[in-house]
Amino acid sequence: MTDLGQTTLLDIKGLRDMGPAFHRRLVEVCAEINAVPSYVAAVIAFESHFAPAIRNPVSGATGLIQFMPATAKRLGTTTDEIAAMTAVEQLDLVSRYFAAFKGKLRSVSDHYMAVLWPAAVGKPEGYALFSAPSKAYEQNAGLDRDKNGVVTKSDAARTVESFVVAAQARPVIEVDMTAPPADWSPLVPEWVAPAASNAAAWGALAGAALLLWMAAKKAPKARTA
Repeated sequence: MTDLGQTTLLDIKGLRDMGPAFHRRLVEVCAEINAVPSYVAAVIAFESHFAPAIRNPVSGATGLIQFMPATAKRLGTTTDEIAAMTAVEQLDLVSRYFAAFKGKLRSVSDHYMAVLWPAAVGKPEGYALFSAPSKAYEQNAGLDRDKNGVVTKSDAARTVESFVVAAQARPVIEVDMTAPPADWSPLVPEWVAPAASNAAAWGALAGAALLLWMAAKKAPKARTA
């Protein structure tokens, strides 16, 4: 769990527009899987431009990181269900997918390989993904930076890495991890409501409820497995 407090994200193109709830959840899920939130954001920006319902008409890949139909099935869902989720809801699915790579994501390219070519996670930057002559190389020849007949891990991750580099030149996104979600409201029993008719009383109740919410966020979770 992420500690309560203030943290920052790189201003990956399109990320700032996703809003505080998405930013907070991104930081939370990445803390759970030992991933770098800004790097995951860069992968999402490249794969879907942060559009949760986007679908590849050829492969059927859908959502923030373009879940393939077989991947969706493995995660207990379908691409139609994924397309119906909000971006914040989909982050939980992104977390479940990346959990298989916990402790292995060391670089921007590792984060992207988890989506594009999982076998390359943890491999050197010069690791060959596709080599000529092959159909796989033909389909990805545009990634061959040196035009030497080989698409390396570094070649394939070049655009995602460029998103990170560009973001480093912009002001960071401040993320307040102590703030409740945008749709949060204090739950006050009906019998208390009449006593909270004035602003001062209501403010005190809301403040107490917020403190309870923060304490719950900070409390350690019981292990279930």
